[in-house]
Amino acid sequence: MEKYNIMNYYKVSIKELRNTIYKNNRTITEIDWNRIANENNYLSSETIGYVSKTRFNKLCKKILRRIQHANKKQNV
Repeated sequence: MEKYNIMNYYKVSIKELRNTIYKNNRTITEIDWNRIANENNYLSSETIGYVSKTRFNKLCKKILRRIQHANKKQNV
């Protein structure tokens, strides 16, 4: 049951992280994300990194690249 709850929080947190990166068209710092996470009951950068098995900053860069790539495809 515990793992299920973590994965739900993870999915919701990642969705908001993607939306935040998309809106700002740049990555977000761990400090800024942790403030947002604390205010909105999302997972912290450390927990997201642990669950995704990658560093938070690296994950943010990957999300940004995917967004930029998708935007380039739409503009072609």
